[in-house]
Amino acid sequence: MSVRLVRSLRVTLSKYSHFLKERASDPGPDDSDAMFDAVLAQTRRKLEHLTRTIASAILAETAEALIRARCLLPLGLGVATPVAAHLGSSLRLLGIAADQPADPVATAQQLGLFTSEDLVIAIDFHRYYRATADAAAAASTGAKVIALTDSEVSPLTTSAQLALIAPRKAPHPGPHSHPR
Repeated sequence: MSVRLVRSLRVTLSKYSHFLKERASDPGPDDSDAMFDAVLAQTRRKLEHLTRTIASAILAETAEALIRARCLLPLGLGVATPVAAHLGSSLRLLGIAADQPADPVATAQQLGLFTSEDLVIAIDFHRYYRATADAAAAASTGAKVIALTDSEVSPLTTSAQLALIAPRKAPHPGPHSHPR
C-alpha cells in the first residue's frame, strides 16, 4: 500500500472519529492497514447495495455521462443542498469539472450556457422543491440531466434522461411539491 495513500487516509479519517467508532473491529490509531480495510469494506457494502437497487445499465450510463461531461452541475435545494455540495466536492476530487454556483441567479446563468456536452445532476427528495424540478426541466433543453431522487414519481424524473432512484427506508408522507 502506498505510504502517501495511508497518510492521506489517516489524516482524513482522524477528522471523522465517529466512522471508526461505529465499527466493532475499531483499529487503533496507528493501524493504517486495518483503517484502510475498514474504509474498503464500508465502500464495498455501499456499492453492493447500490447494484442491488439500481440496474447496472443505468449505473454504466451514469458513469459514462460523468466521464464525458465538459462541465457538471450538482443541483439541490433544501435538504438536498448538502448532498449536492458533497457530490460536487467528491467529483472535483476525482478530477471531474463540477461547478457549485453561489446562488440561484448564478445557477440560472450557468444553466443558460449549458450545452449537450454538459451534465446536471438534479437531487431532490420527498418534499420536492418546484424550483429544483423547474431548473432540471430548463437544463434538459440543452444539457443532459440525471435525477437523483427517492421515487419514480418524483417531479425530477419527467425531465431527466436518467433517474437514479434511492428509496427511503423509513415511511414518509406522499409526494407533494413545495411552492419554492
